[in-house]
Amino acid sequence: MNDVKQILGIALEELKQRIIANHVAAGQVASGKTRASLRVEVRENEGILWGRSPFGTLETGRKPGKTPQGFVGIIRQWMQ
Repeated sequence: MNDVKQILGIALEELKQRIIANHVAAGQVASGKTRASLRVEVRENEGILWGRSPFGTLETGRKPGKTPQGFVGIIRQWMQ
């Protein structure tokens, strides 16, 4: 059973590092909070890779709706 925990732990840590590398490569790092929120939890025969709730937005994008205040300035800054 201990081997299962070890295998899960290694696999999830590798996944975490790949996600962080892709996150950085995509230029999505702003404050670093999303990257810092990733943590691995391994139990007897299951594992979980936790991350903060806005993490899903990086994968699926932002839903349509109101734009943030100062959006034009944000886009201009991003373009530079």
